[in-house]
Amino acid sequence: MNTFEKIIEIFKRKTEEIIIPQVNPKEIYHYTDINGVKGILESRRIWASDVRYLNDPSETTYFHNLIKEKIENSKLTGILEELLNTTRKFIEQHHSEAPRFVTSFCIEKDLLSQWRYYSKESIGYMIAFDTMSLLKGIKNPLFFYTVIYNRKDQDTLINKLIESAEEILNSNNITKEFLDDFKMSFIVALLMTMLIIKHPDYSEEKEARITYTKLYDRNMELDTKFRINQGMFVPYIEVPIPDVKIKGIYIERSILGEKAAESLLLYLKENKLDIPVTLGKTPIGK
Repeated sequence: MNTFEKIIEIFKRKTEEIIIPQVNPKEIYHYTDINGVKGILESRRIWASDVRYLNDPSETTYFHNLIKEKIENSKLTGILEELLNTTRKFIEQHHSEAPRFVTSFCIEKDLLSQWRYYSKESIGYMIAFDTMSLLKGIKNPLFFYTVIYNRKDQDTLINKLIESAEEILNSNNITKEFLDDFKMSFIVALLMTMLIIKHPDYSEEKEARITYTKLYDRNMELDTKFRINQGMFVPYIEVPIPDVKIKGIYIERSILGEKAAESLLLYLKENKLDIPVTLGKTPIGK
C-alpha cells in the first residue's frame, strides 16, 4: 500500500466513524415505476446513476459554498489553509471530470413525497429490500450511508476531516512526495464527502445511498452505460444483486394501484417469484 492509499484509508475510516447509517436494520426502500420493478426482477440488477445528472443540481455548488465559507471563517494557516484552497479550486474546476455513481434508497416506508413523485405520470412502486442481504450481496460498495441534510451535522463532518488531516500531518515527516499524495488524498476525501451532503431543502427525501467511484480505488472497473432521462444522456452502471432478498413490493394506494397489484401478482405467479404484494397505506389522489 503506497502513501496515497494509506492516507485515503485513514480518511475513509474517519469518515465512516462519523457517518453511522441510521437505517432500518431489516428493510430499506427503493421507490420506482413499473419499468424499474420489471427490470430489477428480471435482470437481478439495480442501476447506479452518475450523481452529476440527478434531481438536485445544487449538490456540487452547495458543497463548494460550504468549503468556501469554511476557508473564509477559519483560522487555519500554512499547509491546511493551502489544502482547503486547493480543494475548493479543484472542485470548482474539475468536479465534472470525476463520475460518481449512486443508487438511491429511502429509509422510510410509505413516504408521501416519493409516492407523489413516482405516480405523476404512471403508477408508483416501492421495493422493500432486506438491508443486510443487500449490503452483503452487492460487490464492493464504497459507502452505504444516509445523506446529511442538517447544516450543523455537515459542519461537524467537514471539521472532523480537517482535524484528521491535521493529525496525519503532525505524525508524519513532511516530504514533497508525501505532501503531493496527502493533498490529493484530502481532495478525494472531500469529494466523497460531497456525496454525503445535500441542501436542507431536500431533507424530505430521507435518502440513503450506495456509491461507486474510482476516486478511492483507481483500479475499480466501471462499465458505463447511458440511459435517456428528461432529454439527457445519463451515465449509469449496472450493479448485480443475484442473491439479495426482496421482502416485498408495495404499490401506491389508488384505484389504478389496486388493478396494478392484481397484474403484478399474476406476473409474479407466472415467473414463479414468491414476493408479497401490498398496497401502500397513504392514499394517492389521481
